[in-house]
Amino acid sequence: MGGILEQVRRVIEVQCLPGDIPKSIDIDVSALNIGDSIHVQEISVEKAKIISETNFTIATVVPPAVEEKVAEAVAPEAVEGLR
Repeated sequence: MGGILEQVRRVIEVQCLPGDIPKSIDIDVSALNIGDSIHVQEISVEKAKIISETNFTIATVVPPAVEEKVAEAVAPEAVEGLR
């Protein structure tokens, strides 16, 4: 629908054994619509406990910014000079 994924938080603190430290945490955002978001409390990590505050937003989908182009008025004298 043209939304833009905005990653709000890039680091999550976890507690686990040294050999179980995840290299990355993958989150499926394909079902998100504009205005939807994912919070820390919705994430689970195998063999680790998330110790970050659970109310934080990880990612959200925002509507695209619309750039307005203002038509520039051309002075009649400028048009005369081009002929």
